[in-house]
Amino acid sequence: MSEVQHFDGTLITVPFGTGEPRSTATEQYQALLKEYNPEDILVITGSPTSMETFREELKDIAPGSAVPRVTSLVVQATDVVNQTDNRAILSDAMRRELVHRFLEEQEWDSEHFQRAAEQPSFLSDIAQLMETATWQDVSFEKTPELVEVAELVEAFHEWLDGHNHLERGQLITEANAALSETEKRDDVVDVEAVLAVEFEEFLPLDRRYLATVADGLELVCVAEENASVRRTWIEPGPITDYVSFSRTESTARTVPPSRPAATGAYLATETVHEDPEAGEVNVIPTESADEQIKNVADEIERLRDRENWLC
Repeated sequence: MSEVQHFDGTLITVPFGTGEPRSTATEQYQALLKEYNPEDILVITGSPTSMETFREELKDIAPGSAVPRVTSLVVQATDVVNQTDNRAILSDAMRRELVHRFLEEQEWDSEHFQRAAEQPSFLSDIAQLMETATWQDVSFEKTPELVEVAELVEAFHEWLDGHNHLERGQLITEANAALSETEKRDDVVDVEAVLAVEFEEFLPLDRRYLATVADGLELVCVAEENASVRRTWIEPGPITDYVSFSRTESTARTVPPSRPAATGAYLATETVHEDPEAGEVNVIPTESADEQIKNVADEIERLRDRENWLC
């Protein structure tokens, strides 16, 4: 289990499936605007794909012609690395090419890996494992095989460093180190307050980096209960099991506004609500998991086109 990370700030939790994360984020942004200028407030989302969504939500609140400063953890980390590090950041395509070139010369110590290396997908699988370990900044110490992977990751990063490169998975780790060490931290993070939204999805490394970015600044985090997807792949349970804050608040529970929201609440919390009689929920029957994924993706694309959703 991850150790509990303490934050000097405020955590606001909102009920699942009520649409309140956006409205709560908007309210908190308005509250911060009473104390700070728009350019001094940094809004950090849980993923890059949410940046435009929250930028649209907040743009009419900022006074005059001001534009809300909305970023994500990895985008903000990229800015820090670009300002503090001379190494080039590899694209995903270039990283795949270089890691395969690196692995082709690898001689495996483990008998397990020696046998597995005969499989055609082995290099791709190991490359994926190395990338996941890098993004999560985890340490492998439990078995000889995992120790060998950890040593491989370190050797790959040394090899990249020797060629003046780093991979995207290193961005948050390197940015965290840079902000912890640089004497010009205030020039790199030139804000006075941080509003972190989608906090329920922040991984342990994300939380450590947020703590570094927000050190000495006013911090407000908004988390939706029972909404974690990506984070719960590595951490079971709610985000509140892994963090503590100086101040915590919870918004009142409300009835889901639509049938999709009510269905989501049931799947996430087993809470049965009265039929909101708004929206639609359809069953997509399939005979296999692969077919189900394809049909769900097709349905998302259909709804995106029909509703003109931003992606």
